[in-house]
Amino acid sequence: MPEWVNFWLNSSIQDMEALDAFNGRYVFISRNEGLHLTPLRLWREGFSPELDFPRLAAARIERRFASGIPHPDNEYGAFYEAIIRTASDAPWTGAVSTDDFWIHRLYPANEEENVQALETWEYLILITIDKDVFNSQLDEIFNKINPVPALTRNQADAVNRVKENFFNEF
Repeated sequence: MPEWVNFWLNSSIQDMEALDAFNGRYVFISRNEGLHLTPLRLWREGFSPELDFPRLAAARIERRFASGIPHPDNEYGAFYEAIIRTASDAPWTGAVSTDDFWIHRLYPANEEENVQALETWEYLILITIDKDVFNSQLDEIFNKINPVPALTRNQADAVNRVKENFFNEF
């Protein structure tokens, strides 16, 4: 099993990014699972960093904004939805699909709990992007956003705090 898969299963993305193999790069994992491997292989064949990376970037950006905030849409106002939408639609450049791996899982039957045996497949695609390239593109996105309705003073302060410290624990 590749080292990156072990880290992904047992650690965090930030721990993966600390590996020498990913020095200066952000790591994203695209994941899909199913009951049969063939459709997952077709999904992998159709995967395109140019088309699929924006969704991964937006999801990670959303997690960063929502980290420790029970109601991020209230905390950040219209900026929260706008950043997610804009990141999802942005033409990100520089993302590279560097590896993939599938995992076959067998879950035994449990007659006492009336659970049938289950066989599943999980497919992982490793995508990386240079940190400086990602950061500059995200800065452009931040600068483009003009939320409507306008943010309250508290919301604007909250957005500015996150933007200033965005890449800490990203």
